[in-house]
Amino acid sequence: GSRLLQTASVTTRSLPALKAYLDAERQLRHGNFDSAFVGFQGAVQLDSTFALAYYRLAVASAWANRSGLIRRNTLRAVALGNRLGERDRRLLASFASLAAGKPDEAEREYRDILQDYPDDFEAQWQLATLLDVYNPFRGRPIAEAGPAFESIVKLDPDFLCLTCAMMHLAVYQGDVPKAESLVVRVGRDFADSVMFAVAAGDKAAVSRLLAEAKADVGPGAVGSAV
Repeated sequence: GSRLLQTASVTTRSLPALKAYLDAERQLRHGNFDSAFVGFQGAVQLDSTFALAYYRLAVASAWANRSGLIRRNTLRAVALGNRLGERDRRLLASFASLAAGKPDEAEREYRDILQDYPDDFEAQWQLATLLDVYNPFRGRPIAEAGPAFESIVKLDPDFLCLTCAMMHLAVYQGDVPKAESLVVRVGRDFADSVMFAVAAGDKAAVSRLLAEAKADVGPGAVGSAV
C-alpha cells in the first residue's frame, strides 16, 4: 500500500534501488509475480541494506513459487529490521513466523497488529491469505477467510490479487460459477499463476476449472493481467 511506499522512500538512500522497488511493487500488484521477484531482487542488489525490499522480495518469492528463497530473504530483512519503524518490524516478524512454519503464531501476531492498526492493508491481506491457505491443514473452515477478504475489499476494492484469492476460496467452497467469473476478470494466465501458487487442494481440479472457464468464454474474452 501507499504506507509501504512511503516507508521505502525513507529506508534507502539509493534512488535507483527505490525506483526498482516501486516498479516491483506495481508488478506484484498486477499479478506479474516473476517480474516483481526480479524487481525486488534488483532493488536489494542496488542497496544491500534495503530491509523493506528484502521483505517484499520474500513475499514475491512466495507468490512466484520460489519457496526456497522465502526464508533466506525474510531472515535478511529481519537482520536489517532496525532500519524499519515499529509497525513494519511487527509485520516482518509476523511474516517471519509464517516463513518458519508457524501459522498459528503468525495469525496471533497479525491479529495483534490489526488491534492497534485496524486499517493496515498488509496485515489484513497477509491474515486473509494465511486463513485461506493454512486453514485446511489446521482443521478449521476455509470460510473463515471470507470476512478477512471482505475487509480488504473495503480498504482497496481494485486490488487484483484479492480477486484471485476470492477465486481460490470459491474453488474450495465448490462455487464453480463464481470461480469461473473471477477467472474471466483477472485473466487466465494470472489465474493460473495464483491458483497453482496457493492451492492447497486438488490441483488437477483447479486446472480443469481454469480450462473449462477458458473454453466457456473464448480466448478473446480473457484479458491480460497487466
